Amino acid sequence: MSEELSEERQLQALDLGDEAVRRHLGPGSLRLFAGIMNAWKAPDEEAWKLLALPPGTSTKDLDPLALSQDALLRISCLVGIYQSLHIYWAGGLADRWVRLANASGMFGGRSPLEYMAGGGLDAMRDVRNLLDAWCAGY
Repeated sequence: MSEELSEERQLQALDLGDEAVRRHLGPGSLRLFAGIMNAWKAPDEEAWKLLALPPGTSTKDLDPLALSQDALLRISCLVGIYQSLHIYWAGGLADRWVRLANASGMFGGRSPLEYMAGGGLDAMRDVRNLLDAWCAGY
């Protein structure tokens, strides 16, 4: 019986340490990231924080053929979050949810976007796991 791999584990199975793999995945990943940031109406400051870029860096300045393993993992996690939101909520709430203040213990009054921008990949994984649980009915 084969076990279905999570998207992140599939990416790891692709050996993101291999530059050729990263160069192949980079352009499409960066387009997905830009599309998600546009859909979420994420400010540039949060976009560069989500990818762990230096302050003031524009994602437009990134070389899609030179994305790091970390950047690809972050984008993969954000794609999963985007997909889960659109499974759980139909309509505009799916894209607005990340910008809404949230009083749950995880977010402490911040929006999920602020939480993820401040907490890096671990925070993105937290949000991804939360949304996956919601989609599974937990």
